[in-house]
Amino acid sequence: MSKKIIKDAINTYKIALLSSWILGLTTGLLITGFLALDLLIPFISLLIFPLLILPMIFSATMQHIIFKTKGQLTAGSSFKSFALYFVYPFNGSFGFFFSLLKGVITFFSLELIISFTLSTVLESATPHFAESINAFYDLLESGEFTIDGFNNILFMNYDLLFNYFLSVLCPSYFIALIVVIYSLSRNSIMIYYRMHIRVPNSRMYNFVYRDVLRRVGGKLRKDYFLLNWPLYVLLLIGIVSGLLTGYFVRHDLFMMFVFAILFASIGVTLFLPFYFGNQETLYDYYFNEFQTSTKNVTQFMIQSLQQNIELSEEEKKTIEKTFSDLNDKEENKDNNEESK
Repeated sequence: MSKKIIKDAINTYKIALLSSWILGLTTGLLITGFLALDLLIPFISLLIFPLLILPMIFSATMQHIIFKTKGQLTAGSSFKSFALYFVYPFNGSFGFFFSLLKGVITFFSLELIISFTLSTVLESATPHFAESINAFYDLLESGEFTIDGFNNILFMNYDLLFNYFLSVLCPSYFIALIVVIYSLSRNSIMIYYRMHIRVPNSRMYNFVYRDVLRRVGGKLRKDYFLLNWPLYVLLLIGIVSGLLTGYFVRHDLFMMFVFAILFASIGVTLFLPFYFGNQETLYDYYFNEFQTSTKNVTQFMIQSLQQNIELSEEEKKTIEKTFSDLNDKEENKDNNEESK
């Protein structure tokens, strides 16, 4: 199974090799360019990421699929794909808010554990630590927190306070970032499902995905990492390289984080040409599981509705069409497999 899915992913990549590199490099470099705006406007990437970067990745995914069917890429189709991200049935494909919530919980949990442990040790071992950390909290309470003010406090006792915040924030932030990226990336398989199957509303897409994860989540996760583990290796290499570069170029904690994000983005860019084919292959392998979950959720919804309300003719037609589409997709899938 493991060898076959890798082989099929490579074949999918070869079919659209040129377009994969064009889309991957173009998308990756644009993303890196947008993230670099943090150098001019601190934290602007927090706004850019959900409004520009995720739609760009979605558009590139759609373009990869379109190229395989039509054999061409156009700027017009790219803009149309970009806009589709914000409307049904594709809005919410990445599960951004839930992924962000997992990242926030991860960050504050790690930050609390590491800061409590480290500060307890330093307060007993280093007399100046309490004075330095209190100056930082006074700055926060003043309501006049700025990056320059933060850096001034760090440089009051450079080796101690700078290394403290570096030790607390680096693992907390970047582990949380990897959690968010993994969640978004794994969820992106829903783009292919939403392209193939229409259901009555967006909530049903979420129910179907949860059912798939409930039944075969462990297997799906294993195959996902089997195909995409280089993405996380490049991500880690980029983060470490960026932190070291930022440290030697400019002793500024914020700039170190920006450099780390930029270098990580460059690392991800190198894998994007392979990523699109990997995700498409992953969906093909779990196509039948999505079909089964769609039927399970649809039947559950019908039973629930029948127990509570009487269905209208329009609702009945919508549900019947969903079942009809599922059966057609299964027949087409079986015919394609037989032809192979």
